[in-house]
Amino acid sequence: MQTNYNRLFLTAGLALGLFLVTATANGQSRVYEKDLAGEWKLVIDISKQGDSALERILLNAVDGLLDEVDIRFDFQSDNQLFVYVSALGSDAEKEVSEWAINKDGQLLIDDSDSFSNDSVWMMKDGRLQAYEMEDGELAEEKEVYLERIKLSKK
Repeated sequence: MQTNYNRLFLTAGLALGLFLVTATANGQSRVYEKDLAGEWKLVIDISKQGDSALERILLNAVDGLLDEVDIRFDFQSDNQLFVYVSALGSDAEKEVSEWAINKDGQLLIDDSDSFSNDSVWMMKDGRLQAYEMEDGELAEEKEVYLERIKLSKK
């Protein structure tokens, strides 16, 4: 009888360990409405992409231009999203969009005039990380994410 309990605990422990390793390896987690409070900045970091020296030079130039574009998101509780866009130091223009969280806990952001995406967003390391579907599985878009820049007083 003792052997059966030992096997049961060993099996349960292995299953739990495998689950924890898989969950932490993926690193993403569900998005909840409370996670969205505050202002978020879109970050697109392509400076580390490219295989050749020429590609890296071109990508660094494009990355420099992207640094001059500021896109910020302010999620409202009524599934409305304010998108603020400024480029080259201009005053920010306010656009209105919508957001939703699907049954899998993935954030979906509708397109606005200056922002379009086919990604889903999930929490990872305190930021909203973009993911796209590849061959039926989520693939992280490492260079695209939203980072919180200001916590809401709501």
